[in-house]
Amino acid sequence: MNTLTSDFQSDKTQLLKKISKTPNNTAAMAELVQLYLKEGMLQEAKALLESVAELHPNSEAIQNNLGTILYRQHYYAEASEYFIRALKLKPDYIDAMYNLALVYKAQDKETDAIASLLA
Repeated sequence: MNTLTSDFQSDKTQLLKKISKTPNNTAAMAELVQLYLKEGMLQEAKALLESVAELHPNSEAIQNNLGTILYRQHYYAEASEYFIRALKLKPDYIDAMYNLALVYKAQDKETDAIASLLA
């Protein structure tokens, strides 16, 4: 049984058409990433987000989102690298601080978790 909804398939098809017409359409790519995440399709979201990151290497939000996907996949060391990149781009980025604390907590590094929130 296919668990993906017809709305998902329709939305995905429309977004892929937009992207094929304008390959650097980051708004459509970002929308498709969110669609994949909503459906729990982490690998697909990660692959697409990496493509978007190539177009926008200085986007703290993209770095944070890549870290979030890796965190959800339990790749904590890799996730922390993306959160740290996001914080280098925007030192007061609350979401990245919080996410980095979650990664440290998942690794039983409570002192680092607290420090990342107080930075």
